[in-house]
Amino acid sequence: MDQGGTCTQPAVGATNGSVVCTFPGLAKDQVATITFRMKALSLPAGAESGTVFHKAVVSVRETEFLRGGQDVVVNNTTYDQTSTKRNAIATDLSITKNGPDGPLAPGADVDYVLTVRNLGPLTSQGAQAIDVLPAGLSFVSSTDCTFASGTVNCTVGELAPGASRDFRFKARLASPYEGASPLVNTATLDAPGDTDPGNNSASKSTRIGSTPGDAAPIPTLSQWGLIVLSCLLGLLALRQSTTGRWRGR
Repeated sequence: MDQGGTCTQPAVGATNGSVVCTFPGLAKDQVATITFRMKALSLPAGAESGTVFHKAVVSVRETEFLRGGQDVVVNNTTYDQTSTKRNAIATDLSITKNGPDGPLAPGADVDYVLTVRNLGPLTSQGAQAIDVLPAGLSFVSSTDCTFASGTVNCTVGELAPGASRDFRFKARLASPYEGASPLVNTATLDAPGDTDPGNNSASKSTRIGSTPGDAAPIPTLSQWGLIVLSCLLGLLALRQSTTGRWRGR
């Protein structure tokens, strides 16, 4: 940033938002340069290529005029695009998933760790771990992955044979929790050319408990239990009646 300008930007890791830069003023023929770095989102599962389109707009407080009074705004917007491609690599990647066993109360945080390993024989590039959060579980934060549209996406990057990489993220149970019990969360590995798809999925099951302070269920008797109880009460009443007659004599 130069020419005395200042910028605001979305939070690091955000998947949408705008970089907004403001300048106190620019003289005729003066140029302001804005430099920023962005990280492209991973491609959709199964896609081998994609294009990112980027739009930049400049606006001013004054009215812009050409000589002769013609209004000029046609050069205030510009676009660019960047394409990426993932090549299929014949190597074997695997994924494992760790998380809490539970029981967890509704509203509790859930920490997950995804581990991607390259079992060889080639260096992997372009793989990604994808975790679609099930009902009742919401994303909280991650320094390793991005989140959009209900899906946690972790870019593996270059991974040599024999190497592994961990990806951590935090999620949270809904309160009240109305999802499946136990909670089963599954992560999959998207790696074009993977030679063994059988180890490209991993799940973690977590038991869900009750919210502290919830009333315990009241036990109830079965139909046979009610019959036996009625018989016992009848015998007790008969005994009391008999005892009373003997005492009356």
